[in-house]
Amino acid sequence: MVKLKSRWSVRLPLWIVVCIFCSYIVLALSYVIVGSFSKQWFTTYLPVKYTLEWYRRVFKMYDVWEGLINSLIIGLSVVGISLAVGFMGAYTIVRKRPLGVTTLRALLMFPIALPVIAYGIPLAALFYRFGIAGGLHAAILAHLIPCLPYAVLMLIPFIEQIPEELEIASLVLGESRLRTFLKVVIPLSKRGLLAAGINVFLRSYSEFVLSYLVLSPENPTLQMVVFSAIAGPGYRPMGSVNALVVVLMIPTFALLTLTLMLVRTEGLSMGIGQ
Repeated sequence: MVKLKSRWSVRLPLWIVVCIFCSYIVLALSYVIVGSFSKQWFTTYLPVKYTLEWYRRVFKMYDVWEGLINSLIIGLSVVGISLAVGFMGAYTIVRKRPLGVTTLRALLMFPIALPVIAYGIPLAALFYRFGIAGGLHAAILAHLIPCLPYAVLMLIPFIEQIPEELEIASLVLGESRLRTFLKVVIPLSKRGLLAAGINVFLRSYSEFVLSYLVLSPENPTLQMVVFSAIAGPGYRPMGSVNALVVVLMIPTFALLTLTLMLVRTEGLSMGIGQ
């Protein structure tokens, strides 16, 4: 009985903090989503009338589709490069243990820990000097600076969990190192690849500063479109601002839903296999 009370004395404050935080997030999101459909919402708890006019106005006045497509192209490109290069780098760090591996890990933390503006402005100056800035390739190269080390650091723990004996056994049975890597290491690392891919995409998708510094106005990301719409001159109705924010959140929610579906499917398949 005493142990039960002591557990609740520790867990209850934690649950209260979690509930307050979740309530704050839910209320903020609910306000934005409901506000994007509201036509008259002044003194009542809920809007008096609902409309899709704000969404029609947003898609008509701003380059939402172009910004969304550019953001997806940049994000998916960064994910592909980060996973391909980052997985090889993480595997080399874990299995080969090169000289100065501790220093290397610390160096990988620098682009993640430093403020983006600290290296974003010199990077943009370098890009403009050599004629790289302006296109989507510039944003991809810029986003790789924080995203690639992030992918390497995320993948290292997953590779460390793979028993090296499995690779040795595969080699003893006559498989080449390439086939061992493709048939043993990568399948056992798929959860790490999924987690790293999701986090890298979200990091790239939400990156505004680097995109703003290296991209031209003719190639905006969705974040740049939203920023220019909100920060531009003139009055912006709150409904149109809310609609822009909802459009900005849709890819994130879609990715989260897809991730939960994949995780649940993988869990069910593992349960059936057992």
